[in-house]
Amino acid sequence: MSAIRENTVYLLKENVTGAENGECRFRFVREGENLRFFFDVADDEIVSPFAADNENIYEGDAVEVFLSPDGDLTFYKELEVSPYGVRFYGNIRSDGVKNGALEKIPPAFRAKTALREGGWRAEIELPLSAFIGFDPDKARMNAFRLDKRADGDQRLYAPHPVRQFSPSRIFSRHLPLTLSRKNPQAALRRGARFSDCARRAAEEAKTARRHTKEKEDATQRREYFQAQGRTVGGAVYPEI
Repeated sequence: MSAIRENTVYLLKENVTGAENGECRFRFVREGENLRFFFDVADDEIVSPFAADNENIYEGDAVEVFLSPDGDLTFYKELEVSPYGVRFYGNIRSDGVKNGALEKIPPAFRAKTALREGGWRAEIELPLSAFIGFDPDKARMNAFRLDKRADGDQRLYAPHPVRQFSPSRIFSRHLPLTLSRKNPQAALRRGARFSDCARRAAEEAKTARRHTKEKEDATQRREYFQAQGRTVGGAVYPEI
């Protein structure tokens, strides 16, 4: 599967600089008729205010896997899970150069997550029956960790950084692709041009209030899941 080897542990690298910080480990295996993906994330400030599957969980903390079943990079799947087990699933169609069109579909994979001291773990299990056209000799993949910061910034980490997060680049830094879904906050900071200081100040204040609300919601969700007993120990998952 592309340049990512089965049952090999990868320390994910920052997507721009390529630097490892040891905060996220990833591996995958094929077991029978399932593909299983494991993430172990160090994060002492989880930001994920989402509650329902197929909400835009990529705007907060999440892990994700991109899969092309047969190496055709004009069509591939996106699987994501938040620290609280909320899933995101979609088909992406692209011309192989420009950004792809995303179609959200009901999640066809299982996900388990567990908060642990100083971070969280996730396991994604995708039945091959839902991965139509799978060819183990041609399939491609890449994996990402999305780290949302309290200040609103978001950083990406991958086994093979792609620098530009675009539909054509996600599978390998060597491929001429561009699957670019840039961080909306970063894009706003780069592209926004305000005509007066008052408008800029108002926008910054609005953004700050939203970030505060996201942090409060994430804390409330953590407390809720703990009360419901959905936060379990790391022993649920094999060591990554």
